[in-house]
Amino acid sequence: MPFHAKSQTLGDLFTGSSRYETPIFQRPYSWHKAQLTRLLESLFYHFERQQEGDESGAEFFLGTIVLLGPKTSGKRRFLRLHPSEGPFDIVDGQQRLATLTILLAVIRDLARSRDQADLARRLDQTIVLDQGRQDALRYRLAIGAGDNGFFVRNIQAEDATRSEINAEHLSGAEANIIFARDMISERVEEVAPEQLAELAAFIREHSYVVSITSPDIDNAYRIFSVVNQLGRALTTQDILKAELIEALPEARRERYAERWGESLAIVGGGESYETFLSVFRSAYGNGRRPIIAEIREVISQYGETETFLDRVLLPSADVYAAMVGRDVGSVVLPPAIKHCLHYLNWITHSDWKPVVSRWLLGDRGDPAARQRFVSEIERFTFGHALLGVGRNARASQYGAILSAIRASDAVPSRELALSAQEQRQILFQVATGGKKKGGKLCRQILLRMEGHLAGAPSSTGPDDLTLEHILPETLSRKSEWRNRFDDRLHQHYWRSIGNMMLVSRDVNLKGRNASFESKLKLYRGDEATRSLAINADVLSVAEWTPQAIEAREERLLDIARAMWSLQGKVDRKP
Repeated sequence: MPFHAKSQTLGDLFTGSSRYETPIFQRPYSWHKAQLTRLLESLFYHFERQQEGDESGAEFFLGTIVLLGPKTSGKRRFLRLHPSEGPFDIVDGQQRLATLTILLAVIRDLARSRDQADLARRLDQTIVLDQGRQDALRYRLAIGAGDNGFFVRNIQAEDATRSEINAEHLSGAEANIIFARDMISERVEEVAPEQLAELAAFIREHSYVVSITSPDIDNAYRIFSVVNQLGRALTTQDILKAELIEALPEARRERYAERWGESLAIVGGGESYETFLSVFRSAYGNGRRPIIAEIREVISQYGETETFLDRVLLPSADVYAAMVGRDVGSVVLPPAIKHCLHYLNWITHSDWKPVVSRWLLGDRGDPAARQRFVSEIERFTFGHALLGVGRNARASQYGAILSAIRASDAVPSRELALSAQEQRQILFQVATGGKKKGGKLCRQILLRMEGHLAGAPSSTGPDDLTLEHILPETLSRKSEWRNRFDDRLHQHYWRSIGNMMLVSRDVNLKGRNASFESKLKLYRGDEATRSLAINADVLSVAEWTPQAIEAREERLLDIARAMWSLQGKVDRKP
């Protein structure tokens, strides 16, 4: 089985004449929140270790990739001992290489926006293979014929990751690409300008893969099978379970092994348990060291392993399962708390989870106090999402709440408070449809309002509906809408939450830039659209005017004030 295996930095991989193609039989880009979160958390953990001078944790290993090639004129060349020419077909690793390209493109475009031209130019060399070309062969990575043009326009091209795009009409792979781009952008934008070049250097020089290259497709897939099937890497929970069970008296090991298995099932299996352990580490440790090291420190605080399992870890797993909506454990939450948690689980970050987990595990106050705490966490979390609070500031704020919980059983009202100015800013963001964070947050806000009107969350989730701008975002020169909305009024009112509603994808696709009369027929004829109370006032009017949008905006603001106890006026005149 001829092949060549080599440890390479990403800088080595994305250099010279190397070009990588995703064969047509490979699946489209499919990474989403869970995979992206793991990659970003691992990357920044190792980057921070390097910044602190910790050599033992300063290298980031990204796993093995399997390549077929190189090829020329449709025929495979003989194996090269130094595989630096291409193109290569990616047999295994295309999701990682696509995500890393997105990451590099995000940093490149952010550097250019911050006038760090030299950094942007260096990163462009990892993305662009041939500056002289203007077609798909210009770029170092091709992700597949069906989606590659989209990938070029929205990721690889200069400043592509800074452009706005309406994600409502995208295919599955396209939507995943934009989700990854936006999630990575949100995290990278929190990096200080003086650290951005250091982060880029870390990714290029201290992030490694093992690339295995074969000239023969059968051998390449045989290697892929060996790499992926002959063994399964030990997970955090595997290692932790072994350590904890081994530390128990032999007579009790079987019983606790059974309880561990039950706990694993309650949380939802292996990957979910890994996420739970990450939340647990933050709730009881400082959230900075590797999970195993942090949990070992927590165990030492309880003295006996059995005490730690009985009083902390296993009950925390039950609480976590209830928090994420799995009604299978011993923890039964009141409906009002379950409703708040249902909404919180829409939020893309998980900083709220250690706080709520720690609070719910303790026997804190009466039921009213427990409900008030979770309600205030929900208000605080959505409020700061609307304000666009960055990751570092957000981590500091939740850290302060967690410290207050550790110190006292009282609801940490001071740490959860929103200032009068913050409340006005939140209401302004509601009025403009959460423009800082895009359509997904706006869908969440509108569906949260629907839950407030109904007294319980809808069975429909934010991803099941699309965001409809009744007054369209773009108007043709001869559009009927221009009879009521000149350019100035159009720019003001299409962004208003009063102009937004939740509709089915089918209605959104059919409505587009149609007249209000045509749209109204679509709205009234669609069960998913007309069944929402939040849409009722749109369905009851005959004309869509500036006055109708203003009235609906104020009504929705009143709902926001009521459901999150917000005060303040919003002055938004065109």
